[in-house]
Amino acid sequence: MIGNLKNHKWTREDDILALDAYFRCGKKSVADPIVARAQSAINPETKSFMLKLSQIRSLNLLESVGGLSGVPMQLREVWAEYCRDDSWMIWRLQQSPAPDFREACRDISRLQKDAADIFRVRESPLSVPRREARKAAMHILYAARAQDISAADSLLLMRKSASSAREKSALNDAMVQSIVAAADASGEEIEQHISDAAGRASEKISAVESAILRTAVAELLSHPRSGRAMIIDEAVQIAKQFGSEGGYKIVNGALDKIAAQLPQSDA
Repeated sequence: MIGNLKNHKWTREDDILALDAYFRCGKKSVADPIVARAQSAINPETKSFMLKLSQIRSLNLLESVGGLSGVPMQLREVWAEYCRDDSWMIWRLQQSPAPDFREACRDISRLQKDAADIFRVRESPLSVPRREARKAAMHILYAARAQDISAADSLLLMRKSASSAREKSALNDAMVQSIVAAADASGEEIEQHISDAAGRASEKISAVESAILRTAVAELLSHPRSGRAMIIDEAVQIAKQFGSEGGYKIVNGALDKIAAQLPQSDA
């Protein structure tokens, strides 16, 4: 039986690592160091990982492979973020010389940079999963608003009360610190973005959804090279876990508008 992707809940970051491995080597052998490294960082079953690569190959019309049905929407979205659409690939197939499969990636430097960032975090002995870091930042901003203190002061208080090594690692994570710094330095700008996008001030939004929005906008401002779709998707998932019923829709709608208004980094 071919690998079942349900055995591993693939995240957007997992899909980025698999896409990076595909464009680096184009091989389906788990013995290849590039593929092996990606699989190790993702940690799915081998058959599940190979099926993921097959799904990626099916999206690339420049490869002479048959179609594969049931490609997940998340993978299609990741593909669209970095790669060319079908119309371009059909046009390229009509040209000569024959195209290389890597031509389907329109922004390979950004893909490799984003994958390198994910590897750096996951392969660190003190690594903190990005969603865990975002949750920590959200809790910091939630507490800051509740206590009417700065995000930096909220972070210091939470560090003092942290008991587990994992919690301490999250609070010392570089991304958490940059989000906290951005929340304090660009507080008025963040509030204006939220007010314009949501049609009301963040104080009028549920406290949890407000904290999630402020966290995501702070990350969008402080990490302009990060995948915006990834940031929004993570914020929506956190809202589904911690927010009110249906609150994730507010988060999703507001962040979509805000991300579209922010200038895209070319770096």
